[in-house]
Amino acid sequence: MLILVTVVAVLMLPPWFVQSFSIRRLDIRQSSPGRRESPLYEVCLHMSSTYGQYLKGRARENIRLPLLIDISSEPLYDVPLPNAHLPPELTTASLYELKLDVPLHRSVIQYAIASGDTSMNEDGCCYGHVFYKQPNSDDLVGSIGCASEILIGASATTNNAEENMDRDDSGPLLVLARGSYRFRVKEIVKSIPYPVAIVDELLDDELQNEEEVATDDDEGDIYDTLAPNELVKQIFQCLDKILNTQVEEASIPLTPLQKSILEDSGAAAEQQIFDAEERLAVFQTFTSSLLDIATDEKDRYFVVAMMAGELLNLPSNVRSKMLVTTNGLERLRIVLR
Repeated sequence: MLILVTVVAVLMLPPWFVQSFSIRRLDIRQSSPGRRESPLYEVCLHMSSTYGQYLKGRARENIRLPLLIDISSEPLYDVPLPNAHLPPELTTASLYELKLDVPLHRSVIQYAIASGDTSMNEDGCCYGHVFYKQPNSDDLVGSIGCASEILIGASATTNNAEENMDRDDSGPLLVLARGSYRFRVKEIVKSIPYPVAIVDELLDDELQNEEEVATDDDEGDIYDTLAPNELVKQIFQCLDKILNTQVEEASIPLTPLQKSILEDSGAAAEQQIFDAEERLAVFQTFTSSLLDIATDEKDRYFVVAMMAGELLNLPSNVRSKMLVTTNGLERLRIVLR
């Protein structure tokens, strides 16, 4: 319970505070009369190296990352989207939580935290979420994933003091993270007990001429015929309509029956209103500052699609398609479809 309250409290902090920090884990032992000592884990925040990182135009290279492999048709976790190109105040809608019950997955996160603490990774406490592997291949080289920065991590304690004493990794590991950058696996330097890879950031291809893109293909759909500026305009219009509708629906007073249903979940209704209003505020700020965030046309198509994916909570199979393609215009079409 203590850990859950800690996570919620951090979520309620101003965006610039949350995004400026990553974590160290402290092991604090607590004893009670007649019982053996049991470890409790607390969170210690420290300044993150990724604060305020924008699009650089030059890909990161030779980054060492532990890999969490999640390539099944029904992934265990939501696929993260890149956010390292955004200012911190625009990434609040991109935070996600993981509850890691698999010991191997916990080990990946613990390694990432240790690597960040010792400055082995220039982007802080990061792990790689691999969601795509080359078909009919057992080799992870060439696989595509998204690096995620760990903002908060804490191990949940159990009531069994003896078990806690013997196993520091007992119980689920709770993680608050956000996507950082997309990568392709270049080399595997360690395979057991989990893969550790050298990765290079994967950037989009250079744009084709607009005339080559806007073609009339009988096998396609209406989005294949739209010019790039129309694709962006359509996405903005859809986002504006959907997000405003979500705010309106969340603000409708609950019926007595709905209140009774939500009784056990505490402030679920209030949280839904907060989330809807926050996403709308992020969208409005994003549209007004887009030219400052991405001055290059190719980068603009990239950030618009990724922001739309986050604000609309697109499912993991769509996110995977968005990340696998290096064609920025095709990604806009994937989002619209």
